[in-house]
Amino acid sequence: MLAIFTGLGGAAAQSLSYLYSKHLVDHHRRSPLQVLVLAHVLMGGFSVVLLPFYWRTDMPPWSEWFWPLFGSTATYLVGQIGLFYVLRHTQASRVSPLLSIKVIMLATLATALLHQPLSGLQWLAVFLCASAALVLNTVGGRIATRAVIALLITCLMYSLSDLYIKVMLDSLGKHDPVANGVLGTALTYLLAGIAAAALLPWLGSRRAGEWGRTTPYALAWFLGMIGLYACIALADVVLANILQSTRGLFSVMLGVVAAHAGLLHLEPYVGRRILVQRILASLMMSGAVALYVLG
Repeated sequence: MLAIFTGLGGAAAQSLSYLYSKHLVDHHRRSPLQVLVLAHVLMGGFSVVLLPFYWRTDMPPWSEWFWPLFGSTATYLVGQIGLFYVLRHTQASRVSPLLSIKVIMLATLATALLHQPLSGLQWLAVFLCASAALVLNTVGGRIATRAVIALLITCLMYSLSDLYIKVMLDSLGKHDPVANGVLGTALTYLLAGIAAAALLPWLGSRRAGEWGRTTPYALAWFLGMIGLYACIALADVVLANILQSTRGLFSVMLGVVAAHAGLLHLEPYVGRRILVQRILASLMMSGAVALYVLG
């Protein structure tokens, strides 16, 4: 139950972060790379605040957890660049559910590389989740081919990152899983923040307003990652991602709210039929959670 709670909470926070990022890129005409750099420097600061509370005196040797940490951070950052490219070409409410294609990639990689076999019912849950994602791609017009390619690369990079996260969290030892999840998140974003800080001379900003506008996105994403890491530590990497796929439903609901609030640069109005189809597809993804748990 705690795994489901952290997974759903992380999904909701991620959906909010997608909306913030599109607002920054489209409304404030911010460069996606600059948004990434500023946000990750901020998240590095969040990590510095958290680390003293979660660092343990009985930490395993750094060689056991650093290389999985490095692998998860590097693949994640490549995935982030791909995500921002996709967000420039379509609405957040469509991108968020389509990222669930990653579940098939991740289930296959986890079975092959981590030797985590899935039952027949669990594979059914994986394909139900991905089928709903494909339905969303055909509702309201197709996404540009270049954006689809970028989306697939993003999903692959995120899948590899999640596998590295699982290895890293296991390397931190058998302690409180939620604490391990927070520690893993802080270590990852401290490293990502250091990498982003090296780019500040080219992509940084001296205006406080730029940093202030980026903070909500950085905070929402950071909280979403704490939920994901904690869920992976509590359960397994595939279930964590099926739970994370419910962000599709959250994004659809946030898109409706944004459109009715007049924020049409974030989400244009859609017809009732398209909205119902999107909600049904997102609920299919949520149903996959129940199938996976039963399996």
